[in-house]
Amino acid sequence: MYKAFFGLRAKPFRLNPDPRFLFCSRGAKRALDFLRFGIYQREGMVLLTGDTGVGKTLLTRSLIPLLSNDGVTVAQIQPLLSGADQLLNQIAASFGAEATHTTDATLTALRRQLLATVQAGRRAVLIVDEAQNLDTPALELLRMLSNLLVGAASTIQIVLVARSSLRRTLTNADFESLRQRVVAADHLEALAADEVGPYIAWRMRRAGWRGALPFDETAIDAVLATTQAIPRQINKVCDRLLMLAFLEGRTSISGVDIGPVVEEMATEWAPALAGLNLPRAGQPRHTRSRSPGGEAAVASLGADG
Repeated sequence: MYKAFFGLRAKPFRLNPDPRFLFCSRGAKRALDFLRFGIYQREGMVLLTGDTGVGKTLLTRSLIPLLSNDGVTVAQIQPLLSGADQLLNQIAASFGAEATHTTDATLTALRRQLLATVQAGRRAVLIVDEAQNLDTPALELLRMLSNLLVGAASTIQIVLVARSSLRRTLTNADFESLRQRVVAADHLEALAADEVGPYIAWRMRRAGWRGALPFDETAIDAVLATTQAIPRQINKVCDRLLMLAFLEGRTSISGVDIGPVVEEMATEWAPALAGLNLPRAGQPRHTRSRSPGGEAAVASLGADG
């Protein structure tokens, strides 16, 4: 609704991962370096973990074009179910192999397709998003696939993208063999405090904004304090702030605007969060940054996977 009002080509703070809007924070750059390093080892598995909303999926989607240009066939999946059979069918389909009624036949078809990829001079990389949802047999299937070789070369390399809970799962002794297959791992954190302003500015300008940023310093401080610098939460709050400014017919946003937005978001989730004793607007959540509009626990509102 507010795009034309602000002269934007696109929504700057949409939640769906869009590689055009990747902001190369220090953490994102390090994670990309780890991913590329691991993938170019041409063997084993790569692990990227991070808490909800820090940008793991956006990061991996931004990596795909770079890999494709380097002779890599990439498939990115988000398993619909946690079991091994369902996962195998999804992997086979993602690489163009026929999923059959039996596990052995599907595995044979997948191996044949991967071999054809290698013979064509390309490498196969599988990115498994939300990997923390996989059960033990599914994780064992991935370990087994990572062991498939043509001569001394792997036919497929697997990147696991998951919430932090997967790291805890993999410390179990039952997963020792899988851990030994991991050649590179990194953990993506929220933005640093000094990156929140540049993040907001980057997304606004990528969406077509020209001129001085609508968010003043007090607004950026308030967004930081409210969202804990988690990119998805920043997107939610900034989208609401732009909508508020549009409805009031102004193109400037300051810290005093955060209170009404936080209260509106808290009200929307109030039935589901009843009894959690969330702080109200005006009650500081932490002391890293103070803002005129007050802070509230938006980071705990509507947190999804």
